[in-house]
Amino acid sequence: MFSGFQHENFSVKVDSGEVSKETFFHQFLSMREMDPLDMPGQNPDSAFGKFCTSKYLVVVHPKMEASFFGNLDQRSYINGGGHPRTPFYQVFLKLAKSIWLLHRLAYSFDPNVKVFQVKRGNEYSEVYM
Repeated sequence: MFSGFQHENFSVKVDSGEVSKETFFHQFLSMREMDPLDMPGQNPDSAFGKFCTSKYLVVVHPKMEASFFGNLDQRSYINGGGHPRTPFYQVFLKLAKSIWLLHRLAYSFDPNVKVFQVKRGNEYSEVYM
């Protein structure tokens, strides 16, 4: 879910150019109280709608979806640009909204908040970890 977090557009292809820190913060403020299902439902082609579609298709493997539901109907619907009102997808949207809001908030700071990662095999440091 966090793949692409370090990019301003969260690896979502959008038509607009650069966005200011204030715009990120206003997006955070306007979206934090919204129902996650209403967000892509009002504008499926929005950056958030595209984010949800792309993340669902990557995170929820087709075999996993088939074992949950017995078919890939939901995947096909999402792949076609829709956002179903199923309980599973509603929970997924809550997760996606939380991560999206965290990204909007992180990019509203100057300098941008960065993700701190340590690769496997590195020594533990009490100072930095």
